[in-house]
Amino acid sequence: MGCCVSVPKVEDFLKNAQPPPSQYLLDKVPTSVTMPPWSFFNDSFKYHAPPSGSGNALAAIHFATVMEDIMVDGMEDDTQVDDRGLGKWETLPITAKTGGLKIGSLTMPPHMAFGKPAVLKDHTENVIAYVMTAEKARPMDSNSSTVNVYATQPQFDGQEQSIEDGYLWASVTRKPFSYTVEVRNGSGVNVGAARMYTWNKLKIESTNGEGLLLALPSRADKKMQDVNCATGVDVALQICVQAALQISFDELYKPKEDNDNSDNSDWDTGGGDWD
Repeated sequence: MGCCVSVPKVEDFLKNAQPPPSQYLLDKVPTSVTMPPWSFFNDSFKYHAPPSGSGNALAAIHFATVMEDIMVDGMEDDTQVDDRGLGKWETLPITAKTGGLKIGSLTMPPHMAFGKPAVLKDHTENVIAYVMTAEKARPMDSNSSTVNVYATQPQFDGQEQSIEDGYLWASVTRKPFSYTVEVRNGSGVNVGAARMYTWNKLKIESTNGEGLLLALPSRADKKMQDVNCATGVDVALQICVQAALQISFDELYKPKEDNDNSDNSDWDTGGGDWD
């Protein structure tokens, strides 16, 4: 955190090709895609009702009906927020950076919601994966918390379903009082880490520090986000990890006394590297 954190350059961070996985979440996704970032949300003077216990009970939802069952818009505008969150769901189209080929979409839940997943679809609108909290109650910043990525197909041979019709592909665990997370695969093996610099600047790296994903504002259109990955990387999975990273901070409990003077002024803006 703070002024000692810098954003690496794409060509340096993603220079090393990665061994391809045995199974891709979504095949033939180019290493560079463009998508709108999840909207920046200023939570000044917003706070949550006391934490409830409506989190991972939703993990039992069947993939075929996940959007029908839970896609209800959040509250229009209020100070005390409940688990519906504020505003509307946001569907972010994903296209190839070169040529504009439609890859799919990522639908993000209303901000400050809890127990509502992000949903990844392919270009034919089939649900491929969803990203949802593993917590039973809204987490505090002072505790670690986890957001999981589930898919409709197994990540490896012999993998058993974690939920109905769903297989665990990644667990993203937030460190207390930080903008960093640890990433584990469906077997529970530590495969890397991720960091949020600002809402639309993020990086994901392997356990040996090699770059997997670097998301930055597009130079062609600052309202868009370029998501760049190293060769061999499962791009769709890394996009889901990015969503899990964002949700892990967005879902944190914000009590009234801590948010009366919030101005989102603590985002990293430049300098060294992780801590």
